[in-house]
Parts: sequence; C-alpha cells; structure tokens
Amino acid sequence: MTEGAFYLSGFYLVFTIGRLTAHRWIGQEKAVLLCSLSAIVALALAIAGSSGTLGFFIASGISFAAIFPTIAAIACQLYPAHTGKVLGFLFTPSGIGSLLANAAIGAAASQYGMGFGFSLILIFLALVVCMGSVMNGNKKKHQPLPVEPSLENE
Repeated sequence: MTEGAFYLSGFYLVFTIGRLTAHRWIGQEKAVLLCSLSAIVALALAIAGSSGTLGFFIASGISFAAIFPTIAAIACQLYPAHTGKVLGFLFTPSGIGSLLANAAIGAAASQYGMGFGFSLILIFLALVVCMGSVMNGNKKKHQPLPVEPSLENE
C-alpha cells in the first residue's frame, strides 16, 4: 500500500514541478507531440517492467505536465479575440473526457488488472500524438483568425 502512495506522490511531485516550469519549455505543437511520445515510452516501460521500472511512472509526470497547458496556449494563440470561448470549449470536453477516461481505466483495472487499466492511457496518448500530427501537418493551411476590432475603438 505504501509503495503505491510513493509512486503516485512522486508522479504528482514531478507533474507539479513540470507545471511550474513548463512556461520555460513549452508552447509549440511539437512540444505536445514530444511530451506525448515520451509519456508513452515512460508509461510503457513502467507497465511492462518489474517494480524496478516503476520509476518511469514517476518520470512520466514531467511529460504529462506540459500536454494540456500547451494545447490551451496554442488555442489561445490561434483565436486571441475569443480566448474565453475557446478555453470554455476546450475545458468542458476535456473535463468530460477525463471523467469518462478515468472511469474506463478504473473499470478495466478492476476487471483485468492494473497493468491493463493503465495501458489504456497509452491508447489515449497515442490518439493525442495522431491528432497532434494531423494538426501539425495542417498548420500551414490554417492561419489564426484576425482580431475583431472592439466597439470601443469605433
């Protein structure tokens, strides 16, 4: 029981450090891809290995820390005149998705074991990589929306 608490506390410690320092090293679409890929590798090593490789679970926290804030920053850069709406549209589905994903992981872990449940995270991260790759490929086609003049300036 204390071993699980140690790994979870370690993950959130590294995650928090990542969130506090992420403004120095994130902000690009490539950061989402790199962090997702490194999280996949670290989690896969933690799941596939023995108790000696569970440190990779802790290390994956730094990668997870940068994914969502970078996506939010990119969305705000793309639509600067509509950041409130964009963040609302981003946070609402991500909250619902997180709720459903965590329920699926918990149900799978209860039914088939913790390793299998946590392996579902790898699938979710792979989806992020796929979507990020598509978006990165379409980056040249998509330009940010122009900022609408405010009524105060008229």
